[in-house]
Amino acid sequence: MPRKYVNIHIHGNNSGNIVVGDDNITEQQINSVAGTDKETYFDAGGRLKQVREEIGLKGSEFVEKLGLPSERKYLSIETNSGEAPLSLLWKVHKLTGVTMEWLKHGKSPRYDVDYIDLNPYEDDLARCAKLKPTEYFLTLNSKDLHIGLVAQLGDHRYQAFDTGVTLDFWNWVESHWAISRFYKFLKALSDPWHDIDGLILTPAEDKKLYSGEMHFQDISSRARTDLVYDILDINETRLHLTSYKRRYGGDWMHRVHEEFKYYLELDKKMQEEKGE
Repeated sequence: MPRKYVNIHIHGNNSGNIVVGDDNITEQQINSVAGTDKETYFDAGGRLKQVREEIGLKGSEFVEKLGLPSERKYLSIETNSGEAPLSLLWKVHKLTGVTMEWLKHGKSPRYDVDYIDLNPYEDDLARCAKLKPTEYFLTLNSKDLHIGLVAQLGDHRYQAFDTGVTLDFWNWVESHWAISRFYKFLKALSDPWHDIDGLILTPAEDKKLYSGEMHFQDISSRARTDLVYDILDINETRLHLTSYKRRYGGDWMHRVHEEFKYYLELDKKMQEEKGE
């Protein structure tokens, strides 16, 4: 199971506030946004338009969401007849989650992706909780069964988490310790969040979302599933396995449940032997 890591720097500004931002945002730039230094401008109109259209807002709606004084002046920036001040890029970043490095320079990724490490899974739960999400979504790659998690942080802002987990446990050659931890993470996450929706992604969508090249709003409006609860239903008391078999082929969901039960029981025995 691959493991990836992302660095997030925390900056302080002159007012003593803490601002979480991209790796390459300097303290001087943060102060510029706050109006304490000379403004910096970027030729970012095309990228601003791309983000606005991706989240499905008209120019007037985008201007209103950003709290800008003039729709005409903003749209002149989008059409590349004017440069975008850093303070405007920062507002767009806060609204949509698009990275400052992409807005300023077109450098990938467009959206930051964080990672669920499961070592220990309690830390992952705490990290998610600190974001104070309004909703969670669980995604499933319809081909390789890759699982991802997306937290909604605002009307147009989401944080994607790559779990590094694929549900084909029987094909794993290592990291089997993560199987029971993933179940416990998902169970703990779902207990207070009874409305976690599932979304089935194509392989192309899954790749783009978890490489930071797609805004989740592109796919958030599609049909939702009870994926998270079906995965957790290891005793199959409510699950209609035939729907998964018909749609995806094979009995993989049943095999997922059997693997969960095996490794949860193994984990329980190991804890008992340790006297925990």
